[in-house]
Amino acid sequence: LNYCASTQGSGMPLDACDNADGSRRLCTITRNTIRGLSITGGNIFFSSSGSSGNFTQCQAGQQLNVGSATSNQFNSIALNTSCSLSFSSAATEYRIKSLALNNGAKVIFSSGDYWIESLTMNQGTEIQIQGEVRIFVKNTLELNDAILNASGEGSLLLFGYGGITLNGGSQINGYVYSDQNLTLNNSAIIRGRTTSRSLNMTD
Repeated sequence: LNYCASTQGSGMPLDACDNADGSRRLCTITRNTIRGLSITGGNIFFSSSGSSGNFTQCQAGQQLNVGSATSNQFNSIALNTSCSLSFSSAATEYRIKSLALNNGAKVIFSSGDYWIESLTMNQGTEIQIQGEVRIFVKNTLELNDAILNASGEGSLLLFGYGGITLNGGSQINGYVYSDQNLTLNNSAIIRGRTTSRSLNMTD
């Protein structure tokens, strides 16, 4: 791991890194640092105007679609039942002020960029992707027993302008970049690659 320091001997797990044969070992720290990406200038976060309004009309078992080439900037999307919401491929960029998933809700992102100021994913929720998807999150992101790209198909980049925390059995299949802390708690898993200012792994 390319980090400049570690807590080896005072809290660093002894089996947090794997070997090619499936066994586990103490992570090797190179004590080198990697230059982070700029989050200003051309990489500044793109906020939503909220012009497409709110979306909360989602009943259990429903499969709904939202978005178009002219309706791609939402204020709030909240799914509180086990429904499925797909974003139209008519737009290649969506901006959302708040996206909250609860109670087994599922969202399907078509290929494109998704700029989300606040993203909440709670127990049993999932984001599926189709094709090449980049998700940019402005505020600190927490996944609580939630899954991003369960199938591992397509190409996913999750870019956190703040910290990213995975709790419980949360799982991400893709590339994860955090400009702040990346934290994996409990039995959380990332399959792919990660870059972050710091990495914390517990339990």
